[in-house]
Formats: sequence, C-alpha cells, structure tokens
Amino acid sequence: LVIQVQPNVRVIYIRDGEAWDFDKKEVMCRIPAFVQQVHDFVTTNEEFYDVMHCHHYPAGEACLQLRKLGKPWCSVPLVFMYHSLGVLESPNVERQRIEQRMAMRADYIVASTIQDLEEIVSNCNCNRKKIHVIPCGVDLDTFHPRNRAKVRQKLGLPPPPHPIGIFVGRIDPVKNIDGIIHAMALVKTQCKRFLNFLWLLTN
Repeated sequence: LVIQVQPNVRVIYIRDGEAWDFDKKEVMCRIPAFVQQVHDFVTTNEEFYDVMHCHHYPAGEACLQLRKLGKPWCSVPLVFMYHSLGVLESPNVERQRIEQRMAMRADYIVASTIQDLEEIVSNCNCNRKKIHVIPCGVDLDTFHPRNRAKVRQKLGLPPPPHPIGIFVGRIDPVKNIDGIIHAMALVKTQCKRFLNFLWLLTN
C-alpha cells in the first residue's frame, strides 16, 4: 500500500505477511521479516534513497540490518534520533545494546535539545561532532495564539487571569508528573498570598 501525501512525499506500508495489529512487544522479532520486505520493495521497484532516517531503537535495528544486505543500503547515510535513552528509563538490555550500537554506527544523530545531546555523549560514548541539535517542529497553522478568553470559555475553563498550566504527554513515571504535583504543593504552602492554580494533565 503506497499513499502519495504530496509531491516527493509518500507513505509506504510494509507488512511481514501477518496481521497488521500486534502487541508492541512483538516488534523486535518481526524486524527481520520487515527488513526483507523493505529490501524486496526497493529492489523490485528500482528505488533509491539519499538518506535513511530512523527514530527509536527498533527502527535503528531495522536500518542496521538493512545495511548488512549490502547495496544500495551500505552507501546510504544513516541518521538516527533517540526517543529518550533506555539507560535512563528502561531495564530493557536489548534496547540499551541497540542504542549503544547506533551511537557508534549511525553517520549522524539528531538530538532535540542540548540536554539530550549531553546525555547521549555521556551515556553512549558518542562522538559529539556527529550529533546535531534540531528542536522538534510545531505546526504553526494549528498551534498559534488565539483569543484566550474565548478559547477558555469554549473549553469550560476559568476565564483570565486565572492561572492555568498544562502538561501534554504520556502518563509515565519518566515524565515526572509527581514533580509538578509536589512543586504546586510547595507553591501553595510558601506563597504569601492564596494562589488558585489549575493544572491540566493530558495524555
């Protein structure tokens, strides 16, 4: 299945012959079949790509396996981006091993922040020179300033100037949502005036 999104941009759906839906814990064991399907598609259609970009360690492992197949993959630059570091948040030894390999074998690594860069260097023994900081993009057509009072009224939230904070992300210990709760408790106990603050946690 190939979907043309716009000129020079398309999405190619690859499957390993089994069901589309499966537990994410099965991803790693499905990678060899996936890699072979990608290779077959490219060679059959005589495709060529100028760069391979992968995000998170399963995709990194797939790209490393593609390179083992030789041409055309062995000459295509490999760009990798960590989705956080396993050594900092996960006991998954396989993940940590793959992330270490990516630090050594990727041609370029993208970090979304300076902090990410420093963590990659210190935890993965990665060459700092091949890490490039590129902040995550934002669709400004969707996310832009609007009339605050009207938006709050539409969402059923307290009107300005009532202070509101928001957290957007998965509910996971690594996100340290407890830190927000403890911080607001400190503000409430230490602030000289009463502060009625609303936090929105969105998963």
